[in-house]
Amino acid sequence: MEIKGSHKPGPVIYSTVIDGLCKNNELDKAFKLVKDMIHNNALPDVVICNSLIHGLCNAGMLEEAVSFFAEIKNLGISPNVVTFGTVVDALSKEGRMAEALGLFELMSQSEGLQPDTRTYNSSIYGYCHLRAWKEALKLFDEMWGRKMSPNSATFSIIFIALCKEGMVNKAHYLLEVMIQNGVEPDVSMYNRLMDGYCLQGKMEEAVKAFDSVVRSGNEPNVFSYNILINGYCKARRLDDANRVFGCMCGKGVIPDVVTYSTLIRIMQGWKSNGCRSALQRDANLWSNS
Repeated sequence: MEIKGSHKPGPVIYSTVIDGLCKNNELDKAFKLVKDMIHNNALPDVVICNSLIHGLCNAGMLEEAVSFFAEIKNLGISPNVVTFGTVVDALSKEGRMAEALGLFELMSQSEGLQPDTRTYNSSIYGYCHLRAWKEALKLFDEMWGRKMSPNSATFSIIFIALCKEGMVNKAHYLLEVMIQNGVEPDVSMYNRLMDGYCLQGKMEEAVKAFDSVVRSGNEPNVFSYNILINGYCKARRLDDANRVFGCMCGKGVIPDVVTYSTLIRIMQGWKSNGCRSALQRDANLWSNS
């Protein structure tokens, strides 16, 4: 930024321009402007440093972000919750949990600073990604201990990880805890739960999860029906699969390519001509309706 005359940009102008440059991934220009600030005896504040760190993280320049985080103290700037949270989040997503936890602990020990929900969520995500369940749940419990209610993102992170690992019963329990604490699951969470039960052949439990979608005031979507149809087909309960398919069409939910490919694949692999022809007849009926 070229300075002409006696009027020099103030901190607000510098902050606004630097933030815009960072969001546009023009980091070289942003850092050049910081040097310009210092040259004009206008030291950057923590808001500007946060913009720069966020920009570096978004650009995939994590090493540079970590280095800059360490350097800002030399400028006499104290990192705030946003500063810590941004770096912890980036480190956690890269699985660098030792470094993330180190910053998490440093933040906890800093006077006037406590990890916020976002920082906890980032750390929990990192541990779940590494399948370090004990550590993830320890942080989850710690949130409650600090009177910090987990939000929908907190529950979702742990819930999705549990489902991926096949720990469906624990995921279901977490869903109930979520509801008891006034956080309503969305349809996608119920779908994951249904899919988990279907993969284990527990179709009755999957149906209960499906019914919970309706009781919660939500409408099952095409993915909900596809999960049940696929589960019944794999269990060779073709009458039930056909019944769900009919219910799906009757509710006005339009089958997609996954729906039909599931039915066709099962029909091709099913050896009983009677069941095969019956399912083919009903599939044709619904597709032509």
